Amino acid sequence: MAVAISVATAQLVAWAVVFWQGRRLEFATRPEVVSPMAVAGLMTFALLGLLTRLAHAYAVALRKERDRQAHLAVAQERSRVSREMHDILRRTLAVIVGLADGAAALAATQPERGARTLTSSCSTPTPCSSSPDSGCGSARRKSPAPTALPGSCPRGRP
Repeated sequence: MAVAISVATAQLVAWAVVFWQGRRLEFATRPEVVSPMAVAGLMTFALLGLLTRLAHAYAVALRKERDRQAHLAVAQERSRVSREMHDILRRTLAVIVGLADGAAALAATQPERGARTLTSSCSTPTPCSSSPDSGCGSARRKSPAPTALPGSCPRGRP
């Protein structure tokens, strides 16, 4: 608004200077001179108002796009972490299943070796036990310590 007022004032001063220097100040009060000046002033105000509104709408659109891009980046990162955790858990489960299958096959012929194989599956590191700062580790710390059941892993891990 201040810009519009200053532009209109500068315009009126310019007209006054032009008429004053030309010694035609009496023509500045005639309707054919005042009407175009008034129309030009109103159009200046209207144009500046529209430009201000357009600039504000553009700024709002930029903020919305920035926020949308930020939410999209967060969702992509969550998806990537989820895929990585799924892969880690899938590999760990495949190792444990392989050890259990081997122990089951050995149990019929060599019971001691089958029991050792099952014990080694309990000592296989898992994603949750490898890092105390991982999400699983923090969830595990919040829950009460599990109690060892007969025939379970010696360290009491589930």
